[in-house]
Amino acid sequence: MATTIKDIAKALGISHSTVSRVLTGSKSVNEKTKEAVLNAVKELNYIPNMSARSLKIDKAYNIGVFFSTISNGTSPFVFQTVINNVYKNIDKKYNVIVKGIDMYEENTINPKNYDGILVVSQKIDDDDFIKEILEKEIPTVVINRKVDHDVINVYTDESVGVYKGVEELIKNGHKDIAIIEGAMNFDSTKMRRDGYLKAFNNYNIKLT
Repeated sequence: MATTIKDIAKALGISHSTVSRVLTGSKSVNEKTKEAVLNAVKELNYIPNMSARSLKIDKAYNIGVFFSTISNGTSPFVFQTVINNVYKNIDKKYNVIVKGIDMYEENTINPKNYDGILVVSQKIDDDDFIKEILEKEIPTVVINRKVDHDVINVYTDESVGVYKGVEELIKNGHKDIAIIEGAMNFDSTKMRRDGYLKAFNNYNIKLT
């Protein structure tokens, strides 16, 4: 049978409300009691009921990770890298919900279901989704693509990276340089192609 807050309270001889305050991060509990509760949590292998806690303190304990698409365009490497880093950097008490933007229906995002959303955006079609979650005041970070919305936005100029890579090949005597492109409607594809063409143009190399 799973350990409950009442079991921890009984083992320590304190009230279950004190245990609850410790587990929700309250500063009203002294350090000695806090330490005792946290040690008991480990020893008794207590696993919090996230659904019950979310109802009490208005937190979902869910972090959403939305990709432009999962089945059509997102490489396994990008997918794995993003998910691994999300798990590495969030608190263990949070659940991670992974979805594709191309599968969501308008006005179906419930702000009560998410404490935050990370959008791995690859195309301009994602903007309607980004606008919706911002209007619902869900804490949001958009990565991988530059957007015009008033939101935390982390991205790289992939045209510069490709340009430097092609330039290095040209400087080492290579001229027959191919580019393997992704989905044509992805911003990253467009930027990479721009960098590729710019390098050829700057070094007066004709495409064959």
